[in-house]
Amino acid sequence: MNISKSGNYTNLCTGSVKALAGSFGEQQPKFTFLVGHDSNVASLFSALGVKPYHLPHQLETTPIGGKVVFQRWSDNASNKALLKVEYVYQSTEQLATLAPLNRANPPQRVTLTLSECPTNDKGFCQFEDFERITTALAK
Repeated sequence: MNISKSGNYTNLCTGSVKALAGSFGEQQPKFTFLVGHDSNVASLFSALGVKPYHLPHQLETTPIGGKVVFQRWSDNASNKALLKVEYVYQSTEQLATLAPLNRANPPQRVTLTLSECPTNDKGFCQFEDFERITTALAK
């Protein structure tokens, strides 16, 4: 694994990475909410090695009001923890028209992948790979 803390993006978001890494323990709440600006999201993505992505129906790569959702799952067949990362956001039209989000007009969502955390066909990567990334970045 080739993770370096020398990059500016990593230095800018070390606190976010530490908070993120510490939010998945057995004694942690089921839901952790971290707030930031688009530049914080871009810095976090750079540090974590998020692969290039496209947000359909959106002109921006980090749109206003977007949410990055880190989900920890358990694979009962392998007894391993998995991670899925999704970007949940409003389309350009939803933002421009101030359209309320609901079941008939849901937000958009895209599964993200990390360079050092290969995903399966459903977008899940091994949680231990994610832990290696965040542990190296949080040092």
